[in-house]
Amino acid sequence: AQEITIDSIVHISEGQAQVYRNAIVHMGARILCEGELRFENCEIHYNESAGADEIKVEKTGSLSMQCCTVVCHGCDTHPFIDASMSSVIVTFTKCRFINCCYYVQANFSLFETCQIIKPGSGFLLPTVPFRGNNRFDTCQIELGDLPSPIAGIKYDPIFKGRDIELLRCRIRGLYSESAVPELIVSGTLLIKYCGFENINANVCFYNDLRAERSTFVKCNPITGSFFHTVIGGGKIEDCRFDECSSI
Repeated sequence: AQEITIDSIVHISEGQAQVYRNAIVHMGARILCEGELRFENCEIHYNESAGADEIKVEKTGSLSMQCCTVVCHGCDTHPFIDASMSSVIVTFTKCRFINCCYYVQANFSLFETCQIIKPGSGFLLPTVPFRGNNRFDTCQIELGDLPSPIAGIKYDPIFKGRDIELLRCRIRGLYSESAVPELIVSGTLLIKYCGFENINANVCFYNDLRAERSTFVKCNPITGSFFHTVIGGGKIEDCRFDECSSI
Protein backbone atom coordinates (compact mmCIF):
# COMPACT_ATOMS: atom_id res chain seq x y z
CA ALA A 1 0.00 0.00 0.00
CA GLN A 2 1.09 3.54 -0.71
CA GLU A 3 2.02 5.54 2.40
CA ILE A 4 0.79 9.13 2.50
CA THR A 5 1.52 11.76 5.13
CA ILE A 6 -0.76 14.79 5.09
CA ASP A 7 1.51 17.47 6.54
CA SER A 8 0.01 20.58 4.97
CA ILE A 9 -3.57 21.77 4.50
CA VAL A 10 -5.53 19.98 1.78
CA HIS A 11 -8.40 22.04 0.34
CA ILE A 12 -11.10 20.25 -1.66
CA SER A 13 -13.16 22.87 -3.45
CA GLU A 14 -16.89 22.63 -4.09
CA GLY A 15 -17.51 20.41 -7.12
CA GLN A 16 -14.16 18.63 -6.76
CA ALA A 17 -13.56 15.08 -5.51
CA GLN A 18 -10.55 13.69 -3.66
CA VAL A 19 -10.24 9.91 -3.33
CA TYR A 20 -7.66 8.11 -1.21
CA ARG A 21 -7.53 4.44 -2.19
CA ASN A 22 -5.40 1.51 -0.99
CA ALA A 23 -3.21 3.83 1.11
CA ILE A 24 -1.79 4.17 4.61
CA VAL A 25 -2.68 7.74 5.54
CA HIS A 26 -1.00 9.61 8.39
CA MET A 27 -2.99 12.70 9.31
CA GLY A 28 -0.70 15.54 10.35
CA ALA A 29 -2.65 18.52 9.02
CA ARG A 30 -6.18 19.62 8.15
CA ILE A 31 -8.32 18.57 5.23
CA LEU A 32 -10.85 21.29 4.42
CA CYS A 33 -13.64 19.63 2.45
CA GLU A 34 -16.11 21.73 0.45
CA GLY A 35 -16.42 19.01 -2.20
CA GLU A 36 -16.36 15.20 -2.00
CA LEU A 37 -13.85 13.24 0.10
CA ARG A 38 -13.68 9.45 -0.08
CA PHE A 39 -11.42 6.92 1.59
CA GLU A 40 -11.49 3.39 0.14
CA ASN A 41 -9.57 0.46 1.60
CA CYS A 42 -7.26 2.75 3.59
CA GLU A 43 -5.54 2.63 6.95
CA ILE A 44 -5.92 6.03 8.61
CA HIS A 45 -3.91 7.20 11.63
CA TYR A 46 -4.78 10.31 13.64
CA ASN A 47 -3.47 12.06 16.75
CA GLU A 48 0.01 10.66 16.14
CA SER A 49 1.44 14.09 17.01
CA ALA A 50 0.29 17.35 18.58
CA GLY A 51 -0.47 18.88 15.17
CA ALA A 52 -3.89 20.06 14.05
CA ASP A 53 -5.07 16.95 12.23
CA GLU A 54 -8.73 17.38 11.37
CA ILE A 55 -11.17 16.68 8.57
CA LYS A 56 -13.50 19.67 8.33
CA VAL A 57 -16.58 18.97 6.20
CA GLU A 58 -18.18 22.24 5.16
CA LYS A 59 -21.81 22.89 4.20
CA THR A 60 -21.27 21.81 0.58
CA GLY A 61 -18.95 18.90 1.46
CA SER A 62 -19.40 15.16 1.86
CA LEU A 63 -17.32 12.39 3.42
CA SER A 64 -17.41 8.61 3.13
CA MET A 65 -15.14 5.79 4.23
CA GLN A 66 -15.39 2.25 2.92
CA CYS A 67 -13.39 -0.81 4.03
CA CYS A 68 -11.02 1.33 6.09
CA THR A 69 -9.18 0.86 9.38
CA VAL A 70 -8.94 3.96 11.59
CA VAL A 71 -6.45 4.07 14.49
CA CYS A 72 -6.24 6.77 17.17
CA HIS A 73 -2.88 7.36 18.87
CA GLY A 74 -3.68 10.03 21.46
CA CYS A 75 -6.45 11.94 23.18
CA ASP A 76 -7.48 15.34 21.85
CA THR A 77 -10.93 16.65 22.74
CA HIS A 78 -11.26 18.36 19.36
CA PRO A 79 -13.15 16.06 16.94
CA PHE A 80 -11.08 14.40 14.24
CA ILE A 81 -14.01 14.73 11.80
CA ASP A 82 -16.07 17.90 12.14
CA ALA A 83 -19.12 17.71 9.89
CA SER A 84 -21.30 19.92 12.08
CA MET A 85 -21.86 22.38 9.21
CA SER A 86 -23.00 19.70 6.76
CA SER A 87 -26.49 18.26 6.32
CA VAL A 88 -25.19 15.33 4.25
CA ILE A 89 -24.94 11.91 5.89
CA VAL A 90 -21.34 11.03 6.75
CA THR A 91 -21.03 7.31 5.97
CA PHE A 92 -18.72 4.58 7.23
CA THR A 93 -19.16 1.17 5.59
CA LYS A 94 -17.32 -2.04 6.54
CA CYS A 95 -14.77 -0.06 8.56
CA ARG A 96 -12.76 -0.96 11.64
CA PHE A 97 -12.06 1.57 14.40
CA ILE A 98 -9.36 0.99 17.02
CA ASN A 99 -9.05 3.06 20.24
CA CYS A 100 -10.86 5.99 18.62
CA CYS A 101 -11.80 8.92 20.84
CA TYR A 102 -13.32 12.27 19.83
CA TYR A 103 -13.77 10.81 16.39
CA VAL A 104 -16.76 12.38 14.63
CA GLN A 105 -19.14 15.28 15.16
CA ALA A 106 -21.92 15.19 12.59
CA ASN A 107 -25.59 16.04 12.25
CA PHE A 108 -26.17 12.84 10.30
CA SER A 109 -23.95 9.77 10.35
CA LEU A 110 -24.30 6.13 9.34
CA PHE A 111 -22.03 3.32 10.52
CA GLU A 112 -22.85 0.17 8.56
CA THR A 113 -21.27 -3.27 9.13
CA CYS A 114 -18.45 -1.74 11.17
CA GLN A 115 -16.29 -3.08 14.00
CA ILE A 116 -15.62 -0.57 16.77
CA ILE A 117 -12.90 -1.76 19.16
CA LYS A 118 -12.41 0.03 22.49
CA PRO A 119 -14.08 3.30 21.55
CA GLY A 120 -13.09 6.16 23.83
CA SER A 121 -14.69 9.34 25.10
CA GLY A 122 -16.47 11.34 22.44
CA PHE A 123 -16.32 8.72 19.69
CA LEU A 124 -19.61 10.27 18.55
CA LEU A 125 -20.07 13.93 19.50
CA PRO A 126 -23.26 15.99 19.35
CA THR A 127 -23.62 19.08 17.22
CA VAL A 128 -24.72 22.50 18.43
CA PRO A 129 -27.61 23.09 18.08
CA PHE A 130 -28.54 19.57 19.20
CA ARG A 131 -29.99 18.01 16.03
CA GLY A 132 -29.65 15.20 13.53
CA ASN A 133 -29.62 11.43 13.51
CA ASN A 134 -26.83 8.91 14.04
CA ARG A 135 -27.36 5.28 13.07
CA PHE A 136 -25.32 2.15 13.76
CA ASP A 137 -26.48 -0.77 11.61
CA THR A 138 -25.08 -4.30 11.93
CA CYS A 139 -22.07 -3.15 13.95
CA GLN A 140 -19.94 -4.96 16.50
CA ILE A 141 -18.82 -2.79 19.41
CA GLU A 142 -16.17 -4.15 21.81
CA LEU A 143 -15.85 -2.03 24.95
CA GLY A 144 -12.82 -1.85 27.24
CA ASP A 145 -10.26 0.40 28.88
CA LEU A 146 -8.15 2.45 26.51
CA PRO A 147 -4.35 2.65 26.71
CA SER A 148 -3.43 5.37 29.22
CA PRO A 149 -2.06 7.90 26.66
CA ILE A 150 -5.43 7.88 24.91
CA ALA A 151 -7.80 7.66 27.83
CA GLY A 152 -7.32 11.29 28.79
CA ILE A 153 -8.18 12.83 32.15
CA LYS A 154 -11.95 12.81 31.76
CA TYR A 155 -14.55 10.43 30.44
CA ASP A 156 -17.14 12.01 28.22
CA PRO A 157 -19.92 9.75 26.94
CA ILE A 158 -18.77 7.44 24.17
CA PHE A 159 -21.79 7.93 21.91
CA LYS A 160 -23.72 11.20 22.29
CA GLY A 161 -26.27 12.65 19.89
CA ARG A 162 -29.81 13.90 19.59
CA ASP A 163 -31.23 10.75 17.99
CA ILE A 164 -29.25 7.52 18.08
CA GLU A 165 -30.39 4.27 16.46
CA LEU A 166 -28.81 0.88 17.08
CA LEU A 167 -30.01 -1.76 14.65
CA ARG A 168 -28.76 -5.37 14.60
CA CYS A 169 -25.70 -4.42 16.69
CA ARG A 170 -23.69 -6.51 19.17
CA ILE A 171 -22.20 -4.61 22.11
CA ARG A 172 -20.11 -6.15 24.87
CA GLY A 173 -17.23 -5.43 27.24
CA LEU A 174 -16.27 -4.26 30.71
CA TYR A 175 -14.44 -1.22 32.04
CA SER A 176 -12.32 -1.09 35.16
CA GLU A 177 -14.36 0.19 38.09
CA SER A 178 -12.21 3.31 38.38
CA ALA A 179 -13.18 4.67 34.98
CA VAL A 180 -16.63 3.78 33.65
CA PRO A 181 -17.93 6.26 31.06
CA GLU A 182 -21.54 6.58 30.03
CA LEU A 183 -21.97 4.37 27.01
CA ILE A 184 -24.76 6.33 25.30
CA VAL A 185 -26.31 9.73 25.96
CA SER A 186 -29.06 10.75 23.56
CA GLY A 187 -32.30 12.65 23.25
CA THR A 188 -34.16 9.71 21.75
CA LEU A 189 -32.74 6.20 21.55
CA LEU A 190 -33.90 3.29 19.40
CA ILE A 191 -32.53 -0.21 20.02
CA LYS A 192 -33.77 -2.94 17.69
CA TYR A 193 -32.57 -6.52 17.09
CA CYS A 194 -29.46 -5.87 19.24
CA GLY A 195 -27.50 -7.86 21.78
CA PHE A 196 -25.86 -6.31 24.85
CA GLU A 197 -23.60 -8.58 26.91
CA ASN A 198 -21.36 -8.24 29.95
CA ILE A 199 -21.59 -4.43 30.23
CA ASN A 200 -21.01 -2.30 33.33
CA ALA A 201 -21.62 1.14 31.77
CA ASN A 202 -24.87 3.14 31.67
CA VAL A 203 -27.22 4.20 28.88
CA CYS A 204 -28.82 7.63 29.31
CA PHE A 205 -31.64 9.22 27.33
CA TYR A 206 -33.44 12.53 27.77
CA ASN A 207 -36.78 12.11 26.05
CA ASP A 208 -37.65 8.68 24.73
CA LEU A 209 -36.37 5.10 24.62
CA ARG A 210 -37.64 2.31 22.39
CA ALA A 211 -36.06 -1.10 22.80
CA GLU A 212 -37.45 -3.93 20.67
CA ARG A 213 -36.54 -7.59 20.14
CA SER A 214 -33.15 -7.26 21.82
CA THR A 215 -31.27 -9.28 24.43
CA PHE A 216 -29.45 -8.03 27.52
CA VAL A 217 -27.11 -10.48 29.28
CA LYS A 218 -25.10 -9.64 32.41
CA CYS A 219 -25.72 -5.91 32.10
CA ASN A 220 -24.80 -4.76 35.60
CA PRO A 221 -23.80 -1.09 35.83
CA ILE A 222 -21.28 -0.04 38.47
CA THR A 223 -23.55 2.81 39.56
CA GLY A 224 -27.22 3.60 38.97
CA SER A 225 -29.43 1.79 36.51
CA PHE A 226 -28.56 0.50 33.06
CA PHE A 227 -31.24 2.65 31.42
CA HIS A 228 -31.22 6.11 32.96
CA THR A 229 -33.75 8.75 31.95
CA VAL A 230 -33.49 12.48 32.58
CA ILE A 231 -37.02 13.71 31.84
CA GLY A 232 -38.70 11.17 29.55
CA GLY A 233 -39.97 7.65 29.49
CA GLY A 234 -39.45 4.55 27.45
CA LYS A 235 -41.00 1.49 25.91
CA ILE A 236 -39.41 -1.97 26.00
CA GLU A 237 -41.02 -4.71 23.90
CA ASP A 238 -40.13 -8.36 23.21
CA CYS A 239 -36.73 -8.10 24.95
CA ARG A 240 -34.93 -10.65 27.10
CA PHE A 241 -32.90 -9.91 30.23
CA ASP A 242 -30.60 -12.54 31.70
CA GLU A 243 -28.48 -12.08 34.84
CA CYS A 244 -29.02 -8.31 34.80
CA SER A 245 -29.40 -5.96 37.75
CA SER A 246 -30.70 -2.41 38.07
CA ILE A 247 -32.24 -2.15 34.61
